[in-house]
Amino acid sequence: MLTPHAYTRGEKVLNDDEVRELEAKNDELKRVIALEPLPGWLQKAVSYLRAYKGHAGYLGAIAELVNFERHVKRNPGKPLPATSRPSILSMYIRGGRDPEKHTKLMVDELDQLHNELFSWWFVLQPKSRIPLNFDESLQDCSLLLRISTTSHQDWPDLYRGSTNGVYGVFICLGWWLEADCTLKTMVTVPAPGLGEKPPSRRR
Repeated sequence: MLTPHAYTRGEKVLNDDEVRELEAKNDELKRVIALEPLPGWLQKAVSYLRAYKGHAGYLGAIAELVNFERHVKRNPGKPLPATSRPSILSMYIRGGRDPEKHTKLMVDELDQLHNELFSWWFVLQPKSRIPLNFDESLQDCSLLLRISTTSHQDWPDLYRGSTNGVYGVFICLGWWLEADCTLKTMVTVPAPGLGEKPPSRRR
């Protein structure tokens, strides 16, 4: 059983309710994994993604990724389109997908990933999800239309499995979660403005 200190967001310790929510999602993920043996690459991928702790929704999404990869395994080898792909992900792929080479993103890098990931995600969507007068600059995924379908042919650019498939989106989200949670815990002291006195050192 996890203790209240088992998960942190950056340096912030989660409260008991947050820990219980995460543990429930973690148990759900364990059950999904246990249903059927995973291929070697997916075992490593899940272990890598689970390292980005701190968000129950992300753990739940990893469980859905496992289900997706089991469904798509008969259609391997087709990568996600590289158009608008985040540059940091392209570098990671060119570097052999070595987790040891990844470092936490700084503020400017996180901003760049934020913008590029939205652009890439919108490029990958089927046209039927894009509403009229869609404003991509808003970076609001909730504006995308929900579509009901039973055929993967309706999702031609997203029905892509293995290491070059949807897994790449999950890596970016993990890096975003890692950096965002860390940056939120940073404390900065603003410099005094014009005409203001710096804070006194006396206590």
